[in-house]
Amino acid sequence: MKKKLNALVTYESSSDDYSETDEQPESKKRKLPSLSSTFLTPIPMDRPELHQGRRRTQPHVEGQWVAHVYVSLTVQRHSPLNSLIDDVLTHAQKVTPTLHDFWHGELSIKRELHISLSRPTYLRMHQKEDLKKAVKELSKRFSPFPVSFATFSELHNDERTRTFLTMETGAGHHELRAMCDALTPT
Repeated sequence: MKKKLNALVTYESSSDDYSETDEQPESKKRKLPSLSSTFLTPIPMDRPELHQGRRRTQPHVEGQWVAHVYVSLTVQRHSPLNSLIDDVLTHAQKVTPTLHDFWHGELSIKRELHISLSRPTYLRMHQKEDLKKAVKELSKRFSPFPVSFATFSELHNDERTRTFLTMETGAGHHELRAMCDALTPT
């Protein structure tokens, strides 16, 4: 059984007279609908006013993540350490009125410090899980140990655009140093 095929396009024969003065039908251009905003990835913007005046030191790269390894330390509200930090920050704000107070702000519901074990490092998306896994494995090799703080000091970022009020560790320093060393690739 043969099927009759309809022509997709019809051509005029060469014998038809055609002149440029003949009117051509106007082709109607149809606009495609806009994509839903759920399909669009927002372009990252550096907005220092949202982050205590901080600016990116490295431009944003799609698929790149900044990571650092640290030990979290929750400070109880009525502890001697909490009182000491309150007093030091009150004094520091008198000396440096532009000091950003992270301790008393809205984000301070849970008062938490961190002990940095690494500098910030840049990871690609496929490296994130490997880093998490390596840090978890590393943490299993160390038994819990006490940490105390010895003195206050200040640190600057590499660009010297930010200054950090820090506490240096006393007891626990050697154990923390061993953790840092274990994080360093050989």
